[in-house]
Amino acid sequence: DFGLAKNAPLSSWSASGSVPGSAPSAGLQGETEHKPLTAEGTIIGTFQYMAPEQIEGREADARSDLFALGALLYEMATGRRAFEGKSRASLIASILDRDPPPLSEVQPLTPAALENVIAKCLAKDPDERWQSAHDVKLQLQWIAGKPEAAASTLPVRSGRLPIIAAASLALLAGLAIAGGAWFWQRRTTVRPVTRFSIPITPSARLPLWGAGGVVVSPDGRTIVWLGGGAPATQLYARRLEADETLTMEGTTGASRPFFSPDGQWIGFSSASLLKKIPRGGGAAQVIANIDGVFMGAAWMNDSSILYATSSGIYRLAGGGRSTAECLVKWTTNRGYLLGQQGLRSPFALSDSSAVLFESNDNSSPKIGLLTLADLKWREITDGYAPYYVSGLDALLFIRNGTLFATRFKPGRAAITGPAIPLIESVTMVPPYYVPDLGISAAGTIAYSRGNLTAPPRTLVLVERNGNAQPIVPLVRGFEDPRISPDGKRIAVTIRSTIDTDIWLIDIARGIPTRSTFDKGEEETPIWTPDGRRVTFAAERGEHASSGTAGLAPGLAPPGIASPRAGVERSLSWQAFDGSDREQTLVSTAHGHTGSWSPDGKTLAYTDYRPDFGGAIYMWSMVDKQKRPFLTSPYNTRAPAFSRDGKWVAYTSNESGRDEIYVRPFPGPGAVVQVSSDGGGEAVWSPDGNELFFREGDKMVASHVRTGASFVADQPHVLFNGDFVPTRRGEAAYDVMPDGVHFLMVKQEQDPTLQRLNVVTGWFSELEAKLRAAEQ
Repeated sequence: DFGLAKNAPLSSWSASGSVPGSAPSAGLQGETEHKPLTAEGTIIGTFQYMAPEQIEGREADARSDLFALGALLYEMATGRRAFEGKSRASLIASILDRDPPPLSEVQPLTPAALENVIAKCLAKDPDERWQSAHDVKLQLQWIAGKPEAAASTLPVRSGRLPIIAAASLALLAGLAIAGGAWFWQRRTTVRPVTRFSIPITPSARLPLWGAGGVVVSPDGRTIVWLGGGAPATQLYARRLEADETLTMEGTTGASRPFFSPDGQWIGFSSASLLKKIPRGGGAAQVIANIDGVFMGAAWMNDSSILYATSSGIYRLAGGGRSTAECLVKWTTNRGYLLGQQGLRSPFALSDSSAVLFESNDNSSPKIGLLTLADLKWREITDGYAPYYVSGLDALLFIRNGTLFATRFKPGRAAITGPAIPLIESVTMVPPYYVPDLGISAAGTIAYSRGNLTAPPRTLVLVERNGNAQPIVPLVRGFEDPRISPDGKRIAVTIRSTIDTDIWLIDIARGIPTRSTFDKGEEETPIWTPDGRRVTFAAERGEHASSGTAGLAPGLAPPGIASPRAGVERSLSWQAFDGSDREQTLVSTAHGHTGSWSPDGKTLAYTDYRPDFGGAIYMWSMVDKQKRPFLTSPYNTRAPAFSRDGKWVAYTSNESGRDEIYVRPFPGPGAVVQVSSDGGGEAVWSPDGNELFFREGDKMVASHVRTGASFVADQPHVLFNGDFVPTRRGEAAYDVMPDGVHFLMVKQEQDPTLQRLNVVTGWFSELEAKLRAAEQ
């Protein structure tokens, strides 16, 4: 008898006037309306297992049952009752005011994890206990050393725990105790901590920019990560007991993978679609269309999928294709929850009632809890990538590249202990700083270490056969180099942890000179056709979105005001030799330069919408007006004028993946698709007879004929090379005036980025560190 029975109104009893299994009702009236039905039984039979709220006459619920279960498990583990007294009064006092002796004092062979499970069952406050029997079940199965069983999910049921279920859990607990003691007698833990690393081949390398993500299956046996370079990223999987890495076909362009609760499916985003693929590989299936940039998903225990995009938060009723319900809609890419720019990286609690998020603010991200019933947002702490370990009441998050853990109570959205550092220098993939780190409910963690914020890079000249040689003896955070028309200078973005600016490099002397000084970021430089000026995208510091906002400003010359005062983002230019000041050409929402027409009268550029889909515009030097050239629901970007000015090459994902297209300028006219197997970063050869583009690590060329019509031959590969890819779509390289050499950026892979570190049985180590910090 758990002391579970509670009285109901007499009118709800049977018409015969008797309570099933009891004496006639006449003998119970008055007594049973105010006392538990078994209150007149023996103390051992009732009070021994009653929760404090039952004794005090408060309303009981499923958490009261879990208190009774904890008392029973304590007795099974130690051979003595959790609460004892010589009289009813002393027994009640024991239950209400005292904690039972720690299991480890009564029975030294008790596993520490089991002690934690039982102690949480016996918490005086129902809010401090386990909130569902499902959570207790998973913990007991984990202790029993059955991770494959712990990964299975059952529907979360409300109401009271059936007696038969409690008996089954008690039996499972007995097996856990017996197995745990057997292992402990041999001075080892049930889940020993094991460390090793998985080497990553160059083709499956972790990305340096764009989407990122490492996830571990619920049973802790399979690791999945996003590998390759944009736009040809795809998923790779490795079972811990296997020696080879599985390439997940059909996942090109994937981002932010996530597992289903049973571990049988891997969800991911690709080309504005939400998809899933079987864990062992197979055909990818479309789940839903996505509105905006994918910001992460959580596959919840009730089989629904909650996902975040740059336009809002959505929920799908099940794992099959259906229409998503919009829970929260951002307005102009700014959420109404505390004025944030949206939420991302969701992690669902086990009862599917609330979801942990990080706020979409790279300069100062916050972690908070969003309850789904009322869409109430409660901020918790600073950091990225929240993860909750229910069995340990532990919130994990990343702050300044370090993984931290702290005790956390989801019911109160409150941190209850100190934050302790666990792993330093976790790799964070810009621009959204998605960590290369995955954690499993079975206690397996996989992660990479290395800094991508200010990567050391070199500028190299690459021949058509792939041979590469440094062009200048400099190591910086180079991006998007552009060679001057006379081939003597390089305009290039240099990104650092302090600022992002345009620099000019004299090739003969090898000396870099800083060109921009305004607070914020300046990037994507291009030369005017006459070679006198450099045009670039510029953003004020208050609005910088590269992840460097809020850091130390650039060293602007004293007494010179910003030419972009009052303008959030613009396309600007200035003389390369400093003979005139920066001038703003056109204000944009989120613009990036494309190319100048050969006559220097028209600037083609990309302006990104709030959902980060691109549209191509033309700005005229003649009338100082901007006009749309190509707008569509797709991500259309990176325009490049042909050498005769009659054609524009660009990248678009209208086919479901990035491809290179060419259309006439100013139009209208027929559109020609040049690439055949994906492609981006289009650049014309100096003589206009070739169109170059990149397909992953491949440099591809197509012979073309321009004039009244456009004709392109079948593309062919020039060389393969591990060179820095594009960030958004603009070419991350240029072609030298000789048409033979390519100016590219080389980043030597940090050895720490060529492997994944794996730890199994990690939760026991985590619990020990949390306990030590609390002492």
